[in-house]
Amino acid sequence: MKRIPDARPARRQRGVAAVEMALMLSLMILMLAAPLFLGRVFYHYEVAQRAVHDAAVYLSTVPQIEMKTSGQAANEAALAAAIVAEEIAGLAPGPLAPVVAVQCDGSPCAGFSVPSTIRVVVLLDMFDEAFGPYTGFLTGDNGLALTADVTMRYVGK
Repeated sequence: MKRIPDARPARRQRGVAAVEMALMLSLMILMLAAPLFLGRVFYHYEVAQRAVHDAAVYLSTVPQIEMKTSGQAANEAALAAAIVAEEIAGLAPGPLAPVVAVQCDGSPCAGFSVPSTIRVVVLLDMFDEAFGPYTGFLTGDNGLALTADVTMRYVGK
């Protein structure tokens, strides 16, 4: 029985593994970028939602005497907006600053009457610095726009 030397086919296959790895690595990076991007989106949204909820809870429990006074009601609304700004400060949003709106019965909190509902809204852009080249077609130039909105009944005493 004659033996066929196997050295020759091995030489032809020498770089195949490296080529396969190079082709598959780019696909694997793209497949890794999508779940990480979605995880960051959900994290940013959850932090923003918690921030507006905390601000709405604070503003809905402010005493009625303070909500009836025009200057004090505006100060309390500004404090609620500051609560939101402080809690979302660590998110490092996109190039545009987050917008926080605080409303009492659908208009800015101005006092003179006790509101029945409190609404706090934040609009922010989530800019993906890590996977921007891969997810840029989803987010655009300014990032992915996220909105967190909470409306509560006023329960102050």
